[in-house]
Amino acid sequence: MSSSTPLPPTSEQTLQHYEQNAEAFWEGTRDHDVSENIAALLRHITAKAPFSILDVGCGPGRDLKVFTDMGHQAVGLEGSSAFAAMARRHSGCEVWQQDFLQLDLPANRFDGIFANASLFHVPSAELPKVLTSLKNTLKPGGVLFCSNPRGNNEEGWNRGRYGVYHDLAHWRRYMTQAGFEELEHYYRPPGLPREQQPWLASVWRRPTAEAGAFLNWIQGEETHSARWLSATGHPPPKRLQIADDQMTADTAYRLACEGTGLLWQGDFQNARQLLQAMTRRLERKPRRKAGGASSAPSITAAFHLHRQSQLQRARILGMVLIELDADYNIALRRAPDLGPACLEAYGPGTSRSVVSLRELLGVVGAHEWRKKGVPIPALEDRIQPHYGVFSPVRGEYIDLIAQAPLPTLSLAFDIGTGTGVLAALLAKRGVAHIIATDQDPRALNCARENMARLGFAKQVEVIQADLFPPGRAPLIVCNPPWLPGPANSSLDHAIYDPDSRMLRGFLNGLLEHLDEGGEGWLVLSDFAEHLGLRSRAELLSLIDQAGLKVIDCTEVRPRHPKTMDTSDPLHVARSAELTALWRLGAR
Repeated sequence: MSSSTPLPPTSEQTLQHYEQNAEAFWEGTRDHDVSENIAALLRHITAKAPFSILDVGCGPGRDLKVFTDMGHQAVGLEGSSAFAAMARRHSGCEVWQQDFLQLDLPANRFDGIFANASLFHVPSAELPKVLTSLKNTLKPGGVLFCSNPRGNNEEGWNRGRYGVYHDLAHWRRYMTQAGFEELEHYYRPPGLPREQQPWLASVWRRPTAEAGAFLNWIQGEETHSARWLSATGHPPPKRLQIADDQMTADTAYRLACEGTGLLWQGDFQNARQLLQAMTRRLERKPRRKAGGASSAPSITAAFHLHRQSQLQRARILGMVLIELDADYNIALRRAPDLGPACLEAYGPGTSRSVVSLRELLGVVGAHEWRKKGVPIPALEDRIQPHYGVFSPVRGEYIDLIAQAPLPTLSLAFDIGTGTGVLAALLAKRGVAHIIATDQDPRALNCARENMARLGFAKQVEVIQADLFPPGRAPLIVCNPPWLPGPANSSLDHAIYDPDSRMLRGFLNGLLEHLDEGGEGWLVLSDFAEHLGLRSRAELLSLIDQAGLKVIDCTEVRPRHPKTMDTSDPLHVARSAELTALWRLGAR
């Protein structure tokens, strides 16, 4: 594929610069290490390897060769004819010569797109069109990685090249408006203060269930269609079969394991019983023995096997499907009224839809939690979590915050506020002004509602921000996800922190936002240490590299029931777990 239409001035002059400096560019960048970025793309792709990958702005082909050497099927996209020729020569890959402003890409072709240091050349007026083209060439569920030099949204010419230097909020707005879902972002190079990290990297997914994505099936002589509904972003089944009270649990389990969705048209309560029967079959499934009589796997291997098993469990049990009308009514015998719960989780209905029964029951459970709330003794009140926002059911870390000596009563930041429980606790302890931040719209709405109900709306300001709000504070509190690893659903983001991004971001940005003599409070479990995912030495090294010192570390043993469950494959780690409040200051 190539483009022969006259180029816009921004493209023509930028490409002319690269044409004239092609060899020098190759010599200056051929040894650059972008393995962190490549890993960020690959870990989020859920398709079966090898992956089909489009390298957008592939330049002389350095990264094309890396993808190919890893066994993936890579295609380059490049506007410069000199770079395109070099990329073909260096990588042996197919390379399409196209200008970004005149893209002609096949639909639903790629599992992943790697746009490393390229999209910042797209003028902001043209960016929505370009992002739409890239989204459409991804398969549903496909992943886009991009890394761009960041700035304060300046736009114009810089040393012969046109560039736009977005900040995170600006870039996020373009990406979400194009229909992408954010998976993660980070700044580069790693391990440096934010002001020494000029690159903003971010990873995005084309939703598997975008607005307009429908399930279609034939029943009798009629063709039916309904919107696929999934708040967690799980993909719809590729095959669909009508199921009712005559279907046995064994048959349902076999079909679900094969990836066939079961659209239920029998009694609603019988569907719940069928799901329970399928769960029992999953639980009694014999475990594989690796290498016969070999020793038990390490705790780290056991953890990864446990996560894999949980994902498989969710996929199989998610195959029992329920149809809803536009008002979330269910036209099945003995079906309850789930309209209010669905309205909270999905927003106003627009058309008939199909949803996994397992997710629907989770929506109902979340609705009940929201109504009755989670009791927080330190608050002498309850916190009401919303659907998709992690519930503060573990109280030991809240007690740590309740008992620690406050360095100030004037101002505090609560980073990643979630339900707002820690911001509310600081307000109850007398802190005059708390700024609570989060990126998730569900969390922001949840925290604001909790602050208003608890009477702290005037003390607690809830804002959308990437970690820190503007300015400094004498106290900054953060309770990041405790386990390094990829998140596979919306709730996973409260538990898993890919490559410890949030932890690193908090530590590396703390000095920039902390008042002189102030304290940063880090709430962190050592569960990751007992699982072999992160060592104590690594944590202490991150603290030291950020220019921080440990003022005090208070630890407490968790009280949740899993610590006593000896049947849990992770019991050894859970029984040894401690939750800590690290009080940090400038070194």
